[in-house]
Amino acid sequence: GYTDAFGLMPLRENISKYYATKYAGVPVDRIGAERIVVTTGSSGGFLLAFTACFDAGDVIAIASSGYPCYRNILQALGCQLANVPVSKEFKLTAVELREEIQRRKEDGQPNLKGLILSSPSNPTGAMLSPDELKELCELCEEEGIR
Repeated sequence: GYTDAFGLMPLRENISKYYATKYAGVPVDRIGAERIVVTTGSSGGFLLAFTACFDAGDVIAIASSGYPCYRNILQALGCQLANVPVSKEFKLTAVELREEIQRRKEDGQPNLKGLILSSPSNPTGAMLSPDELKELCELCEEEGIR
C-alpha cells in the first residue's frame, strides 16, 4: 500500500522527540508528531507552507535574487510578487523592505501580506546577522507582514 502522505510515523515521532529535546520549553502539543509533515523535497514543503500562509491575491515580498521556485509556486497559487532589490551585500534587510513598503504606499499599491526570505540566501549565500534578522522580524510585525 501507500505510505502515509505526511511521512512515516516513526520518522515524524523521532523528529518530534528531537525538537522536544533541542527546544526545551516548547509545549509538546506544538511539536507533536501529528503536526509534522515530511516531504520528498523542498518544493513540496514550500507548497504546503505557502498555502497555509497566503491566499490568492496576496502580495508577497521576495528578494530580487531569490530562489526561482519561490516565484513559480507563489504565482501558481495566485499570489502577486513584489521583487525587492537586495543590498550590495546581496541581502534583503529591514532597510530594503522598508523602502519597498514606502514605495508601495507612495504609489498607492496594495500592502505586502508576506515575505519569503532564506538565510543563507539561495542562490547568493548571503546571511543575515542576528541583529539584521531581528530588525526585519520587528518591521514585519509592525507592518502585519507574515
